[in-house]
Amino acid sequence: MRGRLDDIHEAGAELVFVGNGVVPFAKHFQETHVPGCEVYTDPSRASYLALGLKRSVAGTIGPSSVLAGLRARRAGHSNGRLEGDPFQLGGVFAVAKGGAIRYEEAHGTAGDRPDVDAALAALRKAGVRG
Repeated sequence: MRGRLDDIHEAGAELVFVGNGVVPFAKHFQETHVPGCEVYTDPSRASYLALGLKRSVAGTIGPSSVLAGLRARRAGHSNGRLEGDPFQLGGVFAVAKGGAIRYEEAHGTAGDRPDVDAALAALRKAGVRG
């Protein structure tokens, strides 16, 4: 998603990451992987539960996730040190000012890739900008 940051800003949005590790890890992640983006952490995972995101061992270490991890590593990408709950799956949410969710995508495996185009289209349709 970092590669689409200009498109995200053109849509009038910001890219924000929420993890579940400890604060020093979130700060390191922000500095190392997503400078210029906000990074928050929720070690209690309450936000994940509120958004209906799954926690799944099979979704994390299942065949499709392992293959996606191998492809990413071959392309030179690495997750770095593991922090937080490794079995908590993520997702993508486009949230308008005021808190209305305009797009939601809950991931079923750790190897799922976000549909940035769909999230941007939802923001544009909502009239955030453009």
